[in-house]
Amino acid sequence: MKIKRYMKIFVIIGSVSCLILLCLFIFVNIAYTSFDMKYDDDNSFYGSNDYYHYGNFDTTYNDNYLSFYDSVFYARDFNGTKITKFTPDSKTSFKVPKDACITDNRIFYITDGDLFCEDIETSEKQLIDSNCDLFVLNNKAIVYTKGNTIFAKHISNFKNIGTITAENDIYYFNISDNSIYVVEQIYGESDILLPDIDNEKLNAFSYIQEYTFLKYDIKNMRLVNSDTKKLDSTISDITICNDVFVFYEPFEQIIYSVDLRENALSPSIQHQHDDIKDITSNSQKVFFISEKTESEIIRKTVDCETNGLWELDVTSGELRKVSEKCDFDYILATENYVYCYRLKYYLPRGVANSWVKGFEIEQIPVSVRD
Repeated sequence: MKIKRYMKIFVIIGSVSCLILLCLFIFVNIAYTSFDMKYDDDNSFYGSNDYYHYGNFDTTYNDNYLSFYDSVFYARDFNGTKITKFTPDSKTSFKVPKDACITDNRIFYITDGDLFCEDIETSEKQLIDSNCDLFVLNNKAIVYTKGNTIFAKHISNFKNIGTITAENDIYYFNISDNSIYVVEQIYGESDILLPDIDNEKLNAFSYIQEYTFLKYDIKNMRLVNSDTKKLDSTISDITICNDVFVFYEPFEQIIYSVDLRENALSPSIQHQHDDIKDITSNSQKVFFISEKTESEIIRKTVDCETNGLWELDVTSGELRKVSEKCDFDYILATENYVYCYRLKYYLPRGVANSWVKGFEIEQIPVSVRD
């Protein structure tokens, strides 16, 4: 009798456990997206940046977490395996290889070093190249790296354009219109000696001493302009606007700009807090999102005059607050709108940030054609 009673208890516990696991599976995998897109008549290509760790070094590049081309907006999900295509009339989601991007009904992605293009309608897959590390693209070309060499091909037929060999580690690379922009890291050695992994010998401590900012003409892959600047720490959130590199230096909490036209490094705006979350740009202005938060368990926004979506004119240095809203995770700007991406969690923000139920987009108008 006792055995039967224990068996019943075991069956009940097992059934309840399975039901809980099933609910959790559904709970975690139901995708939620919220965005009613207004028509955007911009027909240019824009892509967002991301910070990436590859091999033994960190790099930042334009990985198109958010992208826009010819009045169509694309947004990747939290896991990087689904992209949703938005137009004013429709919303379509595609399952894709991790960290893929879509443009002009084609999916681009790297798997085990192989760079592929796959047609959405026919599922026909084409190998572009092998042993690839990272790639960026626009509506004209696809640019990718193999170690410290940059390759460029026409996106229409994948015919070779040319190559660039970097003299130092590539920290950032991007393509904009007919130009390739690159940031290289230059390392120095200090007098401080640190033990190696096996504690067998002491080695000089390496540190980032300088950054070199470069612009290449993609038509002939020739260097157009370059400038080397000394910075004391790692830079992040790089964007390009009118041949000006704009980036955030988190330790000094300053947005810097390097103008290749004048070979000048200058602080663009200094915030009082380490609160800048993302930076993007269109052809004329730079935009960044700033949010001061505090967290014990739940992450909360703290009232602060620097919170909000900001617009920076890199030519005049004029700074303007576009919106008071600040709890976005990624942003992407066209000539007409800033697309603001906000992750949505099952639990309050900061409690279990890996439990993401989806995302929502806000489209904030910021026309620069006046």
